[in-house]
Amino acid sequence: MKLIDRATSSRYVLWVSLLLIIYLSYRYPFQINFSGTSETYSDTPLPLQLFKYGFAFLFCLFLLLICRPSRLPADYVVYLCVVYFLAICAIVKATVLGEGSMVESAIWPLVASVFVFYSGPVSITQMSSYIGIVYAYALAWDLLQIALFFLTGRLPALAWSGTFSVRFGSFLDDPNGFSALCFLFLGWAYHQPAGWRKTVHTSLVVLMILASQSLTSIGFLGLIGLVWGARLLLALRGWLFFAAVFTVVVLAGLLYVGTHDLLMAIYEIKEGSISDHVAFKVSDIYDRGLLENLFGSAGFIFYEAWWVQGMVNFGIVWVTFFFLSCAYPLYVVASRWSAARQPTNKAVYLGMMLFMAFLMLGGVNLPFYTIFPVNFVYYMLVFLLLSRRLGAESSVRMVFA
Repeated sequence: MKLIDRATSSRYVLWVSLLLIIYLSYRYPFQINFSGTSETYSDTPLPLQLFKYGFAFLFCLFLLLICRPSRLPADYVVYLCVVYFLAICAIVKATVLGEGSMVESAIWPLVASVFVFYSGPVSITQMSSYIGIVYAYALAWDLLQIALFFLTGRLPALAWSGTFSVRFGSFLDDPNGFSALCFLFLGWAYHQPAGWRKTVHTSLVVLMILASQSLTSIGFLGLIGLVWGARLLLALRGWLFFAAVFTVVVLAGLLYVGTHDLLMAIYEIKEGSISDHVAFKVSDIYDRGLLENLFGSAGFIFYEAWWVQGMVNFGIVWVTFFFLSCAYPLYVVASRWSAARQPTNKAVYLGMMLFMAFLMLGGVNLPFYTIFPVNFVYYMLVFLLLSRRLGAESSVRMVFA
């Protein structure tokens, strides 16, 4: 069988990855997700849950048969070994205990690593276009959901009629997972050419995050706003600085007074959910022995907070390696963004940086690394970055020809 060239394999990988990313688009039209979080939805049938894994496996087999594997940088191989160690530990323990969600989430870094292994170089321009396609698709779905809600009362998932709790999650029909992807779009939109495109796209992404009503995402958006605003203020001199600070304080006060009743109503609706997210007790750690703290409990306890879940169930050793495996690519992409000069490069790298930073910080409250396709997108971006496939470099020592 004739093997395809690396450019063709890259196109195959990108398009199949796109199909996996938008796979959950069946949820909204057929009202299939999880009945426990919506009054109008039914549970997802098992065949629909399993099909994406079968599709990914068949494509991996296809790549094995028709693609020539590419060389891998030595430092990336070390990183990959760490990720494989973390995934295999999670799969073994979760399989023994019958915790299916952890098995499913640990599969996607393995799938992404195979995709990238057989992929050729992916240019920054290609990646920028790719992010733009997903963004346009997501925006169209979000606008459709919002329009149908106001015109016909059609509820998305995680929504209850007669309340403020109507959350829009675009093609994922999952406001928490979708709002995570929005930070990839936000960085990409911010570095679009100056003018109406930058303003419109950045504003639309912010509105999509607000429409998700994800407090974690809105909080991170506020943090970005504070950092961005502080940079602008520090650039001012003399009386302009004090005038700007005074204006910001007054506007913040007026905004709080004007939205206080709305914020309290939203808090009352979400009070139960907030309690679930902060259910962790310090005694869950201190009442355990040394070995349990180092290597995890014998059973499995679910927590909404990812870092707590990892600490309790897999131990300090596992969660430390996981934290480092997230911090390292974040450092690399931040360095790339800082050094980049072309707007397209800065757009792609800032989008990746905000997305990776949000998953790490948001993990204090939500298990984003277990949410498909957020976890798949994350590992594809990380592996493309660290393997030098994205913005390919040649002057590095390679192994595994």
